[in-house]
Amino acid sequence: MNAHKTVFYELTQSFERIQKELLRNFGDISEISLTKRQEAVMHLMYQDYKPTVTELAEHFDITKSAVSQTITKLEEADLLTRSVNEENRREVYLELGERGLMLQQEFRKIEETVVEKYFSELPVEELSQVRDTLYKLERVINEKNSE
Repeated sequence: MNAHKTVFYELTQSFERIQKELLRNFGDISEISLTKRQEAVMHLMYQDYKPTVTELAEHFDITKSAVSQTITKLEEADLLTRSVNEENRREVYLELGERGLMLQQEFRKIEETVVEKYFSELPVEELSQVRDTLYKLERVINEKNSE
């Protein structure tokens, strides 16, 4: 168990150093200050995903009211817009607002730079191994949490 604990701490520290270095290089790409929840919603939206409020609530395991509060703030910053489903008026879809689309483009440029500058320095096989191991860890965590 001690070996597992050591690896856990080493991984955590490595992720923190990587994040710190990337933030130092790419910093805040906008003057917008977002909460962690708002960042998580925007990250999901940048994947070209147009969820409903209900889907976001389920995804983040929070109430629709909490999602609505988060969305209101993002709407005020023109990062998101709500659109009513004409076929089911109770259903509200979320889309990137004008500012959200501009930020999405900036994030994509950063992703491309990270891949070209850093990831391309490692063999795809090694990166795939890291990904697969993280997927396994994710499955273990999900299984243990559902017991």
